[in-house]
Amino acid sequence: PPPQGINTSPPNAEVDTEREFADYRASQGTCGACHGSFDGIGLSYERHDALGRYVAVDPNGAAIDSSSTVLLDGERVPVAGVTQLAERMAVSPEVRGCVARKLMSYAVGRAASAECVSGVDSRVQAQAGSLTEFFRAIVHDPVFSQREVAP
Repeated sequence: PPPQGINTSPPNAEVDTEREFADYRASQGTCGACHGSFDGIGLSYERHDALGRYVAVDPNGAAIDSSSTVLLDGERVPVAGVTQLAERMAVSPEVRGCVARKLMSYAVGRAASAECVSGVDSRVQAQAGSLTEFFRAIVHDPVFSQREVAP
């Protein structure tokens, strides 16, 4: 959550679109420090409404620009929308490691050790990184097969 005392409302006169609000947040030192790392992801989804339907114009009738830059593997990477974001994330070692950590933690019911996550990540990487390979690597890991299940 934002720090206490921070006004999270957009300035009325300066902001009409989500992109303008993101640009405003980025220009604010307190807000921009965090928002700079994730607003680009949200902006790449701008051409889709809350139900995932394609939208070409914003409520004001202006064309939507879903291009942005995202922070992947320690560097800013330009993306031309959500499809390119997905393509870039699919080959990111940082994203693959995060998915391995989250899936393994969920599968064993606790935080997974770095060694365990590294093993799953290595097996997935060796098999081209599909989601099926994540599940296969997890169920074949000794940490999963030797976990204690509550009655």
